[in-house]
Amino acid sequence: MNSSIQFNHNSDLPSLKSNPKDKLSLLQLALHIIPRFSSPHRNMLYWALFHLLVGFSTLGLALYNESLTLTGFGYIVIFDGFGLMNQLVSQVLINYDDLSGPSASYPYGLKRFEILFTFVNLLYILFAAINMLKEALETILLATGEGVESTTEEILATAYSFGLSNFFGVALVLICCGVTFASGLIYSNHWQLWLVRFYREQTTRYSRYGNENKKQILNPYNLTTVAMGLSTVFFMFGFHFGVDPTQLDAYLSLIQSGVIFYLTGPPCVTLSMILLQTLPQEISGPINESLMEIHRLPFVIKVESEHFWKTSYGEFIGSLKVTINSNLMDERSAFNLIYSKWENVLDHLILQICTDDSGNGSQGISSNYQAKGAGEGHIHHNHGHSHSHGHQDHHHHDHDHVHHSHDHNGHGHAHHH
Repeated sequence: MNSSIQFNHNSDLPSLKSNPKDKLSLLQLALHIIPRFSSPHRNMLYWALFHLLVGFSTLGLALYNESLTLTGFGYIVIFDGFGLMNQLVSQVLINYDDLSGPSASYPYGLKRFEILFTFVNLLYILFAAINMLKEALETILLATGEGVESTTEEILATAYSFGLSNFFGVALVLICCGVTFASGLIYSNHWQLWLVRFYREQTTRYSRYGNENKKQILNPYNLTTVAMGLSTVFFMFGFHFGVDPTQLDAYLSLIQSGVIFYLTGPPCVTLSMILLQTLPQEISGPINESLMEIHRLPFVIKVESEHFWKTSYGEFIGSLKVTINSNLMDERSAFNLIYSKWENVLDHLILQICTDDSGNGSQGISSNYQAKGAGEGHIHHNHGHSHSHGHQDHHHHDHDHVHHSHDHNGHGHAHHH
């Protein structure tokens, strides 16, 4: 009789529990998720839409007046708005119980959606920074080549043609600064990007139990947006001091693009490695040694579905499927022994044990355990129905809950408790 048992030692990362045959399209996922929006989520949605509205309004004003500095500021405000929207979607997905359990098919689960959306958002702002850099360099080189100094009258005419000295432009920039600061203070916008950029080697424990007020106020991404807004206001009034707005516009845009590259380039590379699930070089040696030890175990028939990667918090994650000879060792004992090989290598492990030589875990029973240690579980063989039991794990608890679910293919009903 074929059976499988799967234990997930990952109490922090949400993941997707689904049969490969039951993959949901984005439209189906949206139709299931939208009705689950709670009141705080709706408030966050309205705020994110308002954030994007002021961002696009700023960008529209900048393009109309052909201002490089204001254009860059508009790009970064929109980037912040998309980050807030991504955070909202991620929070709703985490609470989507039907997709919350782990599986061998989705070891990283819905957390991958958040990383993917963040990666796309980073690509957007990097391309915007490249465009800003190109335009700024062209303006500076053309002005240098001409070598003609502008008169005071020409400076005033250029400034007013930008439309940047009017009250509406200044008010809009200040509103953007306030909205960005509030998003960081209330919703901790871009907090994970800060971890990716500056604390990649730290653990989740450090990142999640740090000073909440400090992380919200000192987030460099939000502070950068505010600083860009204030520099834009300075640019708006720079012509009063006899500064050529065209030159000042180009140099400020050049600085903006450099800051964007510095803040978003490294996390973009890091997230790309996470999405590719690249084997971390730091632990490639211990991983290979552990795999060799498992292959040498007498009851192991084969090892497959090997995936090892590092999360944005610097945690090492792995998923593994091992087929064993149940006549030589039972599943529970095999699980404990195999898991012990990884305790000092990985932070979290999803381990699936299959009996006999079929290697087809989807044909047996799958039990998902959310716990830090080896944990206690039950091995079940072919039942005529499926059950799903679980508790949502919360970070503020100082203990772990055990999650388990049993699935069968070809059965159209389930019970949830």
